Amino acid sequence: GDGWADVADYSRGVVRPRFYWDNQKGATALLTGGMVYEDRSGGTVPGAVLPATGQSYIEALNTRRYDVGGNVQWVLGGQFVLTGRFSASDQEHRHQFGDDIERDRHELLFGEVSVRGTAGKNTWVAGFADQRDVFQPHDTPRFAYTYVVPGLFAQDDLNVTSWLSVSASGRLDFHNRYGTFFSPRLSALVRKGGWTSRVSAGQGFF
Repeated sequence: GDGWADVADYSRGVVRPRFYWDNQKGATALLTGGMVYEDRSGGTVPGAVLPATGQSYIEALNTRRYDVGGNVQWVLGGQFVLTGRFSASDQEHRHQFGDDIERDRHELLFGEVSVRGTAGKNTWVAGFADQRDVFQPHDTPRFAYTYVVPGLFAQDDLNVTSWLSVSASGRLDFHNRYGTFFSPRLSALVRKGGWTSRVSAGQGFF
C-alpha cells in the first residue's frame, strides 16, 4: 500500500547448450556456452510517487551476459591424469537509479592445467592456473581495474590408515597489483565408529 515495489518486475531469457564426449577409456571432455538476457525494474509502481519529491522513481538493472567454458581429462600412460579447464565471460550492466544511469562491463578469463597421480599411499596433484579479471565502469572510470593473477599449486593426500587420511596443499599466486601470496593448508580426515570428522588449518587471500 505504500506504492513501492517489494519485488522487482523482471523478464529473463537463458540459453545454455552443453556438449559431452567420453572415449570410455578415461578421457572425457565438456564444452558449454551461454547467453543471459535479463531486465529488472523496481522502485515505485505505476501511478505512485515518492512522498518526498512527488515524483515516480525507477530502480532498474539490465544484464547481458555471454560465456563459454569447458574441461578435458586425458589419461597418460595409464598412470597420470592430465586435466585442463578454461572459461571466458563478458557481462554488461545498465543500472538506473531514478535519473542516474551507470553502465559497466565485466570480463573474466580463466585457464588451468594440472596433472594427478598416485605413489604408494599418496595421491598428488600439481598444476598452473591463470586468471584475468577486468572491470570497466563507463560512467565512473575511476573505479576501473585489470587484474592478472597467474598461480602455481600442489597437493598431496596420504592415506595413513583405513580410518585416517591427511592432506597438505599450497598455492602461490602472483597478483599484478597486490603482489605475491602464498596460501598453505593442512587437514586431517577421520572416519571412526560411523562418524566422519575433518580438522583443517590454512590461510588465503581475497
